[in-house]
Amino acid sequence: MDQIEHVDGIQHVKEVLIQLKDLKGCPENTLSVSKDIFGSELSSSDATLIKLKQHPKDMEIFKDFMRVCLGAITAVLEKQYKKYFALNISGVLRRETKSAWTHNIDAEEVMGMFSALKNKVPSATICYLSSKMRAVKNRTVKYLDKMPKERRELILKKAINFAQKQRQRKRKKQKNILEEILNRMAEKDQAKDNAARRKVEKKLKEIKPINKNTLLEVFPDLRVTVETLEELLEGKLWAEICAIFGMKTTCRYHIMD
Repeated sequence: MDQIEHVDGIQHVKEVLIQLKDLKGCPENTLSVSKDIFGSELSSSDATLIKLKQHPKDMEIFKDFMRVCLGAITAVLEKQYKKYFALNISGVLRRETKSAWTHNIDAEEVMGMFSALKNKVPSATICYLSSKMRAVKNRTVKYLDKMPKERRELILKKAINFAQKQRQRKRKKQKNILEEILNRMAEKDQAKDNAARRKVEKKLKEIKPINKNTLLEVFPDLRVTVETLEELLEGKLWAEICAIFGMKTTCRYHIMD
């Protein structure tokens, strides 16, 4: 199919939908059509088409199956092109979209160029590959080659200077963004710590009287810490350490009554 304008493609889709709905009403007609849904003639010598257009053994099952398939295709097209069908096509829109492609071959071409360049220069940066592809797609090199040497050198110097400034701005922006992220993370951690501290303070205010037993009831997680502290003050841990290293086991610390 020849390349058509973007806006004209919408009308083609509308015409295709009309034909699909007509075929959905009489699915058996798909076995006798001589043109495809775009209006192109079908080859009568195509072996695949000959097989597809053979009459099935059970026409009713075929009709039900084909009706469901055509209905699903129609539903997908209507959903995808719903916004396009609602557009008010004006002369301005037609002019603006005249050069737009009606398929994604451009994206496929760019991906192919990227893969080829990456295989050719595996260590190249994304910025380098992007600039190489833009130069080809925008015909920048051809544009520069047509210029006089003096003007070309002037433009290249300005472009290099502009690119350096742009890179510096990007680095500064990235640095500022990183600092902002770190500051927000620190503020978030501080907010969590403050919330935990307020929760502990609230529980402490509710404890009456405040002693070891009541504290352990409210904060059972502290039991291990309290027991370790008691053993340390009573000299038990010190005795174990001295036994391991062969030191004297004299302990000078005692719990005051």
